Amino acid sequence: GGCKTDISLYKLSDSTLGYSSFDRMGSTNFARRDLFIELKSSNPEDGFNDSLPFEACSRSGLSTRGQLAFYAAGQMTTQFRTHLFSGLLCHTRARFIRWDRAGAIVTKSFNYVENPRLLIEFFWNYTRLPSDKRGYDSTVSAATDAALDLGLLPSWPRSPASSYWRFLALKGPR
Repeated sequence: GGCKTDISLYKLSDSTLGYSSFDRMGSTNFARRDLFIELKSSNPEDGFNDSLPFEACSRSGLSTRGQLAFYAAGQMTTQFRTHLFSGLLCHTRARFIRWDRAGAIVTKSFNYVENPRLLIEFFWNYTRLPSDKRGYDSTVSAATDAALDLGLLPSWPRSPASSYWRFLALKGPR
């Protein structure tokens, strides 16, 4: 058991800090994953069409969309994210998906075997994006010891294993 995405990208800083790509049960660590790619062995397993109707109506297409949505929701609920990216590779076709709390934007598929440059350029550019462009919420950061010592939190026992977060309150539209 457990949930295992086919390909997961993690920040290099997480691996150097000793965080595992998997939890104790061997499942994908949604709280640390940066991006995921789902692999399907055949084009009919694609959850989307490049023409109308956009959502594939087949049983396997519906299953793929559900799986992708489950993975995206798992990541969005365990991280402070405004959005995230994923990919779907079905046999020789690929597409990218940008998820946020309202839904997803899905690209048209392309043949990555005949045109691998699009796939390579996506990863090349993605790995060079700043955190906020990758979807990490820049208004949230780990609370410092100095902030915790201000006494604004209830008098909970603090432990090194606990995480405390600081949220930046913004005035007006960003």
